[in-house]
Amino acid sequence: MKKYLIVVACVLAIVGCKQKQGQTESDAATTDSVQTEETADGKLFTPAEIGSRWTNKNIHVADGGEQPDIITLLKAFHVAWPTESANLLLGMAADKVTRQLNPDTGGGMEIDYKNGFATVQPGDTDEDRLFTSVWKRPNGHRLFGLWLYTPLADNRSKAEGEALCFYDYDPKTFMLTPETDNAITRFQPSKDCYLQYKFPDMGRDMVVGETDQNAITKWHVFAYDGTTFKEETAYTDDELRDAAVGLWKSTDPKLPLTFRVTIDEEDWSQVTDCRIYGVEDWECVASAYEGFFYVIEQNPKGYLDDDEEESKFQPSLSCAFLLTKDGRLRGGYKMTLPSGKEHNGIMTMVKQSQLNDYAE
Repeated sequence: MKKYLIVVACVLAIVGCKQKQGQTESDAATTDSVQTEETADGKLFTPAEIGSRWTNKNIHVADGGEQPDIITLLKAFHVAWPTESANLLLGMAADKVTRQLNPDTGGGMEIDYKNGFATVQPGDTDEDRLFTSVWKRPNGHRLFGLWLYTPLADNRSKAEGEALCFYDYDPKTFMLTPETDNAITRFQPSKDCYLQYKFPDMGRDMVVGETDQNAITKWHVFAYDGTTFKEETAYTDDELRDAAVGLWKSTDPKLPLTFRVTIDEEDWSQVTDCRIYGVEDWECVASAYEGFFYVIEQNPKGYLDDDEEESKFQPSLSCAFLLTKDGRLRGGYKMTLPSGKEHNGIMTMVKQSQLNDYAE
């Protein structure tokens, strides 16, 4: 159990929200270009300050080009709205570092250029949090989103002050234009509930958590359709865990992954009979946590342990699945094969009861 908790905690420490395309002409008329004199004195803005002002400013992205990465967009945002959290990430990027973990606080920072995701999660501290992602749009534009928040001292999942921001990036003008209306920003919590936002570091869909006074969270899945978000389904972590029990197979013939999920005597999810590309006996653990069903490889049988000098690398697998309305698991994955080749992308798993040509 200890090994299970350590593996899941490390992955979740770096896991980590996005609005409707287009701004009306009247809205655009009220915005202005970035005013660098506002930050010439070195002022850092709080999430609450940004949350009340960000919609009134367009942002120019220096050297944005046609396909700006997550750090290029974050840097432009930081010029307009400098924060300590973004400053930390940009400093890490300048040092060409993509991940830092703090074992003392359980927090860390990550930059994932390929999946368009970055985060600052200070762990067991009162420091501000930052989550940011970028999505592609079919017209060549990008959707850029951020969630910055100051946590309450007695509940670090709840925001004392926050800014949930979405922008459309135009590659012709190099401009980020605020987008203030989509399914996520319109979503309102029930009475006495608060919201938290999960940006995807794997896959492309967002999850919004609605937590009540009894600390029960309903996770609302907002699927990204290539342009904006649409609410698809909602469930608790317990409902997700129970739905995941069974034998699963990937719908992608180019990615032949199968695994079986069971619940052990301590009420934890476990994965057995996991096979990937014909490699059997991958030792995986699973957890329904904060709206996602994680499948995480520990150490596949037949490969060297990390502490053996002859070991060159460890094949690995990390998946973060959402439960769809038709009962499938859909999400992103990051995988290193025995050959050393790396893969990541979107994967859908189908339960045995949904298959006609797959026998247990």
